Amino acid sequence: MSRWEKKQLASKYCKEGILPRVLWVPKELTLYLLHLEVFKTLRFLLAEWVDYKDPDTKKKVTSKYDLTKTLPAFPYKPEGWEENKCFTRADFDGMGLEA
Repeated sequence: MSRWEKKQLASKYCKEGILPRVLWVPKELTLYLLHLEVFKTLRFLLAEWVDYKDPDTKKKVTSKYDLTKTLPAFPYKPEGWEENKCFTRADFDGMGLEA
């Protein structure tokens, strides 16, 4: 979701993102299932994050911001993952949802 806002002291409009503050869900949905649905929705974004932090990524820097250097390390690794082993997008995509 986004909207166009006029910047202060500027004559142009910029697209600004907004987050919904209210979320309507069915009463049958448990908190666990709600979290799974949110994760499914944001999974592509998390996969991109993992890919940017992979030292062997094929991503090309297309803007003035180099996300491979500025993003923090991906905080999650599966249980039993070796400390010095890199967590790649293929590893992330291979993980299933535990229901």
